[in-house]
Amino acid sequence: NWDYPGGVQKRLHLHARRIAIPHPDGGVIEQMAPLPPHMVQTFNLFGFDESETGD
Repeated sequence: NWDYPGGVQKRLHLHARRIAIPHPDGGVIEQMAPLPPHMVQTFNLFGFDESETGD
């Protein structure tokens, strides 16, 4: 499904790289997820560095 010019897929480009939720007993529950393949392709196309966190 590569309907947009330049090789960008016609799919949602929304991603939570990291989610951290405080646990009621203390500590933090944390989950990290890699980019889906269509977003990796788009990041590469635009020259974005997926290792940059923006923190």
